[in-house]
Amino acid sequence: MKRNPALSYIKKGTKSTKTGKDEACGQIPSHPAGKRPDGGNSGATPSPLKSSLRVLRVLREALPSSFIPHPSSFSSAFSLIELLVVIVIFSIMAVLAVPAFNSVRGAGEVTRGGQVLADQIALARQEAAAKNRDIEVRIVEVGGSDPGYRGVQLWMRGETATNQVGRIETMPDRVLISSNPTLSPLLNASTTVSGNANFGSLGNRPYKGFRIRAGGTLDSQITTSNNFLTIQSANVSNSLPANFFAVRVNPVTGRVTTHRP
Repeated sequence: MKRNPALSYIKKGTKSTKTGKDEACGQIPSHPAGKRPDGGNSGATPSPLKSSLRVLRVLREALPSSFIPHPSSFSSAFSLIELLVVIVIFSIMAVLAVPAFNSVRGAGEVTRGGQVLADQIALARQEAAAKNRDIEVRIVEVGGSDPGYRGVQLWMRGETATNQVGRIETMPDRVLISSNPTLSPLLNASTTVSGNANFGSLGNRPYKGFRIRAGGTLDSQITTSNNFLTIQSANVSNSLPANFFAVRVNPVTGRVTTHRP
């Protein structure tokens, strides 16, 4: 009887040694003491390379993740083109914001100038009533880069002379009282309060103004049609600007009212 070659091959392949049976059963084959299957010695000192790798592995596990650089941390920087785009955007925003900022600042300066004038007129009314004297509100023409009527000082009329009451108050830069007769008729309404005088650090300066009597009344030339002054920026024309501050004085009582659009 002839043998089947395939059967012989199967029988031959199933033949195993003791070591093969151990491996099939999941057991670790035993070796002589101090010997390894690759012929090395298990008790030998490990190589420096393996020791270094083991130290690095231990350090990596011990250190926090924040101490270990990641590749993504190097790719989060801005490129030159991105920086240029940001600079251009900020430049455009600055150009658009400057006019609005100047407008807000100019409005604030006009408001402060109007308050300076209104406060001085109210103080003149109080001084006239308290001292039973006529008080002149002198509006002084100040020179400089923005010449115009920008100063205000009170003068008290005595029996023999007219003396200063307090120091001169000036309006912010680029703010003045309009010299247009239509916008500030009170500036030229009184014919008795005008001329030149010494105003301390400003020297001898021209002035115009009006007088408040002890009872609160103004000069007889001042009526309800010419009893107001207009404060505006110095760099605008004589026509009524959009940004102005109006101060009106009651010719009978001397009370001050203001108007701000």
